[in-house]
Amino acid sequence: MSAQPQIHYMVELSTGHLPYEICRSLADYDAVIAYPLTAGADSFGWLLPVPDHQQPTDPDRQLPAELVAIYRYARLIGCTYILLDRDANTIADLPLWDW
Repeated sequence: MSAQPQIHYMVELSTGHLPYEICRSLADYDAVIAYPLTAGADSFGWLLPVPDHQQPTDPDRQLPAELVAIYRYARLIGCTYILLDRDANTIADLPLWDW
């Protein structure tokens, strides 16, 4: 008997839902897995798996509150991935930052 494939849901959000400094340095946070959509310093977005936890237990690995809010929103709507794209729509449920 073969197993059913696992289906994942992804929410696409504007990078504007994070402050510029946080968005540009997502891969620098130890507790964040972030895949750039393009190579190099001029990436226009990120693919992030949604962690099962709210915050890492190690205080040295604390995440910015703005990113925690995005993770929380994705979990609330049943998503396991977030696509942050500069060309994606913004939503009213999350703060918006001017770049």
